[in-house]
Amino acid sequence: MERNLVREADLATEPEPPVIGGSADTGARPLPSIGPIAFLKNRRLVALAALAIPSGLPLGLILITVPVWMSDLGIKISTVGWFSLVQLPWNLKFLWAPILDRFGLGWPGRRRSWILISQVAVMLGTACLAFIDPRASTARLVLVALVVTFWSATQDIAFDSYAVNIMEPDEQGIGNGARVATYRLAMYVSGAVAISTAEALPWHSVFLGLAALFLPAIAVTLWAPEPAEPSSPPASLHEAVTGPLLEFFRRSRAIEIACFVVLFKAADNLAGALVSPFLLHVGFAKIQIGLAQKTIGLVCTILGSVVGGALTSAWGLTPALWVFGIAQSVSTLGYAVVAHVGPNLPLMYGAVALETLTAGMGTAAFLALLTRLTAKRFSATQYALLSSLMGMSRTLTGPLAGIGAEQLGWTWFFALTPLAAVPGMVLLWRFAPWSGAELTTQS
Repeated sequence: MERNLVREADLATEPEPPVIGGSADTGARPLPSIGPIAFLKNRRLVALAALAIPSGLPLGLILITVPVWMSDLGIKISTVGWFSLVQLPWNLKFLWAPILDRFGLGWPGRRRSWILISQVAVMLGTACLAFIDPRASTARLVLVALVVTFWSATQDIAFDSYAVNIMEPDEQGIGNGARVATYRLAMYVSGAVAISTAEALPWHSVFLGLAALFLPAIAVTLWAPEPAEPSSPPASLHEAVTGPLLEFFRRSRAIEIACFVVLFKAADNLAGALVSPFLLHVGFAKIQIGLAQKTIGLVCTILGSVVGGALTSAWGLTPALWVFGIAQSVSTLGYAVVAHVGPNLPLMYGAVALETLTAGMGTAAFLALLTRLTAKRFSATQYALLSSLMGMSRTLTGPLAGIGAEQLGWTWFFALTPLAAVPGMVLLWRFAPWSGAELTTQS
């Protein structure tokens, strides 16, 4: 049984309320919040938070650790640059997501079977890195890295699909916040911590250690519960490919919602694209920038994800999207102040902390929205497509940020960045106005 997103409306003033799903729910009420004790007693939420760890480990490994390892071995920087192409499976995962919607093993569950297979494959691929010398065979390294990224992307598809199906509406805020937090923590372990460990241990030990982290993850996958009401798979592969698009675009205001998914984090992504070069240009030392972004930024992102998820569950999704959407947009003004004042260390740390804290809050609420937008029957494909739309903003804002900073200067660039949030907030008003009722799910 799938749950589709709807907006409760005042039928006296809107005879035909916009439905983001199957039907309108005129009896929706704010959802109860979930406290820390209730979270820890909730097997579904604990499993989601734990399963986000093996989902985040490969990203830090491929994006950060392996390129540093290659450079440490003296591999040409141009080769290291080309190596980034192994990330493509993460961007193209929607292409094979229908296979996961249509097929699955009987054990330990339709989605958990894919998670389990993917974890074993990523674990073996990570372990294989310990026995490769990139100086002798770069092609072998690329092949193993592609195995890791392909199966990591497959794990992400299955995990997102599992999350959509396993969470109840009142769990979606805190559940998504928790999995963002543990995902980022896992990236930190397989990135910064792994590189630091390589100062004391040989690289092959580092890779074997990272591979070993998947063993408890496999145990969690086997322990995780199945959905209370499992959705039926598409009847054919053709339906698995076409069904998600047809189901989504038959909804009221579907195009507006798709555009909102692209634009919601536009201001945050626009500012974030050039933060490191900006701080360096202002005159901060590299070690200060590293502390700000890798330590303060990480802690505040995790804190923001958890707090944002909890508040989304407590307030409801509609208020959370408005509050965090505005907050993540205006928080970039802190960088405008830094640009105007100059190299003031406490001010810079405060600006980074504020921007990453609100970004974490916005992400938690936004992922709760994606969860509610996704039809359970097509959860693998629809969530993969929606998350790809979400990533478009980050890709498109990079060039615009460079042009804007060059033409306007740093102060005016960051001062005007919040305006990039206006189109997204206008679209939010169209299908979830501030004065409207809670966005909810409908069976």
